Amino acid sequence: MRTTSSKPRGDILLPSNALLHDHISDGAVGSGLKWQASVEPVGIRGAGTTISNSLLEQLNITKDTSDYLWYSTSITVASEDIEALSEADTQAKLVLGSMRDAVHIFVNGQLAGSAMGWNVQVSQSINLKSGKNSIDLLCMTLGLQNYGAFLETWGAGIQGSASLTGLPSGDLDLSTARWSYQVGLLGEEVTLFETGTADGISWDSSSSANTSSLTWYKTTFDAPGGTDPVALDLGSMGKGQAWVNGHHLGRYWLLLAPQTGCSTCDYRGAYNSDKCRTDCGEPSQRWYHIPRAWLQPTGNLLVLIEEIGGDVSKISLVTRSAHAVCSHVDESQPAPLQLWTAHRSMDASSAPAEVLLECAAGQHISHIKFASFGNPVGSCGHFHRGKCHAVESSEVVQKLCVGKQKCSIPVQWQTFGHTDPCPSISKSLAVQAHCSSHKTRLMPEPETPTYFNYQWQQPLGAHHNPSQRKPTLSPQSNWPM
Repeated sequence: MRTTSSKPRGDILLPSNALLHDHISDGAVGSGLKWQASVEPVGIRGAGTTISNSLLEQLNITKDTSDYLWYSTSITVASEDIEALSEADTQAKLVLGSMRDAVHIFVNGQLAGSAMGWNVQVSQSINLKSGKNSIDLLCMTLGLQNYGAFLETWGAGIQGSASLTGLPSGDLDLSTARWSYQVGLLGEEVTLFETGTADGISWDSSSSANTSSLTWYKTTFDAPGGTDPVALDLGSMGKGQAWVNGHHLGRYWLLLAPQTGCSTCDYRGAYNSDKCRTDCGEPSQRWYHIPRAWLQPTGNLLVLIEEIGGDVSKISLVTRSAHAVCSHVDESQPAPLQLWTAHRSMDASSAPAEVLLECAAGQHISHIKFASFGNPVGSCGHFHRGKCHAVESSEVVQKLCVGKQKCSIPVQWQTFGHTDPCPSISKSLAVQAHCSSHKTRLMPEPETPTYFNYQWQQPLGAHHNPSQRKPTLSPQSNWPM
């Protein structure tokens, strides 16, 4: 990252460190998974329910024991209404006066649509039949905030009114209907995610590749070889949660960012929520880190609950290999923090700035792809020499770093020769070093690698301002409607 200065000496360089990564799919793990599916029953299961003639706030019922709460009721529709709707080629609408955070709407056991938002009105077209119709609303929280004024009054779920509009015989007020409530899913109740088995739960391997909503999936896999970090690629899924060997991996949601709004980033000036947005059109998150401490050599259990539908046949495990490390530090930067003490003052002359390079555990620095002390330009993977360059830069860095797991290089001209290559300008050191688990130097040197810009376990949208915690509703293109 560079920030233009008005001073004649040139640019002010802020120190940067980066990693160049490859996502390497492990074919033995990711392509041969054998899945089994078990459909979660829709609606009330008959035990442990609450009944009320009003709409109740979600958190007061769930007590934060589950993300999920079922709201269930039924209505009777006259055959004349159904015939009139069919002749007019229209549908009735279920209108919820206020909802937070998300809801899946099921009518007669089928998913009619979904919505998300912060205390928003929801209007969903639904298909009805003559006679009795069941309406089941699965409300869910997307995590709970633990601070803020009047926190206890915020609430969640369906609040306010509920009505059925568009019927030829007139609208129906459902706010005072007989509502049944049940906390959580059946799979949660029997802890299906811990062992993958439970009394009364049947698994079907023939339907595992379907795209059904509200379905549990399970499979087993062997741990990928090596020590590289492991992640689960859920790019083919919709919304749900995942567990590995009983450990909760977290919620996943392949909500796509808008196609527009991204531009070349310039950090200068005041910050606002529209600045430096990236990854337009991409999901907020695709890869989910699995700590190796959770894994055993063979027979690892992976369990998913998919809420809106996805293709488990395309799920894979990937390893994240950091094959290069980079650093770019100006000579005017302070010395590393570990050199300072509580009762000592330091200046640039007493301890120079340093470039610190470190490979992952089990790896060492195999060779130096780029090194330049002077005024190099560019970013990790795309460094270039400037007009000022110390000719011994690469040789010095090679001697200090190659063969080591980590190294440090003082950023001062004395490190790179007997004379200052450019006395009249401020200088910096840029280095790109490649890591390897091999004992010998990799030959030939690889091409400039691809830079993958992503974050692990990022809970917010791909380019949203982290301070914007309230989701906004609106029909999402990738939600079933």
